[in-house]
Amino acid sequence: MLSVLVVLASLFVGWNLGANDAANAIGALVGSGTMRFRRAVAVFMIFAILGAVIQGGNIIKTTASEILPQPEIENNKKIALATLLGAGIFVFILTLFGIPVSMTQAIVGGIVGSGVAVGLQNQIDFALVLRIAASWILTFLGSMALAFFTYVLVLAPISRRMNVITFNTIFRILGIVVAVFLAYDLGANSLANAIGPILGAKVLDGFFGDFLTAQIAASLLVGIALGLGAITFGGGVVDTLGKKITTLGPVTAFTAQFAAALGVYVFVVIGIPVSTTQAIVGGVVGVGLTKSTKTVDTGTLGQILIGWIMTPVASAFLALGIYKLILIV
Repeated sequence: MLSVLVVLASLFVGWNLGANDAANAIGALVGSGTMRFRRAVAVFMIFAILGAVIQGGNIIKTTASEILPQPEIENNKKIALATLLGAGIFVFILTLFGIPVSMTQAIVGGIVGSGVAVGLQNQIDFALVLRIAASWILTFLGSMALAFFTYVLVLAPISRRMNVITFNTIFRILGIVVAVFLAYDLGANSLANAIGPILGAKVLDGFFGDFLTAQIAASLLVGIALGLGAITFGGGVVDTLGKKITTLGPVTAFTAQFAAALGVYVFVVIGIPVSTTQAIVGGVVGVGLTKSTKTVDTGTLGQILIGWIMTPVASAFLALGIYKLILIV
């Protein structure tokens, strides 16, 4: 029963991941009018699954066995269940308000909260958790700086020498390419975070004989849930990222997504789970600042920043409370 509940909770997390984090890859595309919403979701889902299968191993290892020892998660599947439910419920609440939030932060917070609930705080690698938290800040600031300087030093000078229609057409195409790259990144990073607790608890071992097969199966299951979440519940966050923070065109959309995709991919290779949400918001803010500080909606940005601060802490407390509730049930 616990194994079934862990799988169902992972599908809930995947659905929420699609509802909230789909905007990271397609928000700029949809906001700039480059691609229609449903078509963008289909492309996003396919490449997110590929990212989790091909290059999600490093991140899976981190959330499945390094923050908390894997044998503890395997021997007590309630840890995985509480982690997934705590992360999923909090992300669902913020998605209701259209606030982009990091599933990575929620999962990491959930693992810590579940570990404390079991009394394993001495086995939690808090040094690793601090390095991950520092990488979240670096991701936001790095993406913002990269987007700003890429636009000011490279793209703006080029745009002044080219026909406007030709230039925008080229960057509509490049925007699709980089959105695919960002969807792949999201799969290798955020989707991998979501399936890490499943593989750590080894709830699929009875159906699949080896780790790689279980990873592929989990990626497909959670990836399909991710696509459904984006279609059924993702419109609000897409509007926030694509339209509310600042006005985006094809060139600025490309710049924001390029900066985010490059920043996240570096951490995917290293194996540190970072926030795709923070990367793309940083990129959007960076291109917004190339026009004027007044073009960035500080009210919307402030709501997003508060959500980021709350996410790991609230998810940890939710996971802790849910674990205690599971014991009572």
